[in-house]
Amino acid sequence: MLVENTQSNHRQIGSIYLGPGVSQVDKKTWDEQMVKGYKRSVDRLVDAGILSIKEDGKVTIAVAANTYDIPTLRAWLVDAKGPLKGAIKKQISSIIGDEAEKEAV
Repeated sequence: MLVENTQSNHRQIGSIYLGPGVSQVDKKTWDEQMVKGYKRSVDRLVDAGILSIKEDGKVTIAVAANTYDIPTLRAWLVDAKGPLKGAIKKQISSIIGDEAEKEAV
């Protein structure tokens, strides 16, 4: 599943660490944290527009452009095709620089 933190700060929900932008979160881990008592807080953050939860986990160009975690982007790059692959490469490049990306990919 994908969780978007719309603020520029980092946020922790139990054992889940969310950076700014989109983070990929294991559904089982998410559900475990909701059972442990974080659901009310998460619901308030969703209502306030601070968190956005996409349970389908579908990666789109817009999602890639709002993801700042390099390992997540590289994992998505493996299966990406066409314009999505280009958007992911562009995002990685914008974070770590063009020359570093040529060496990494």
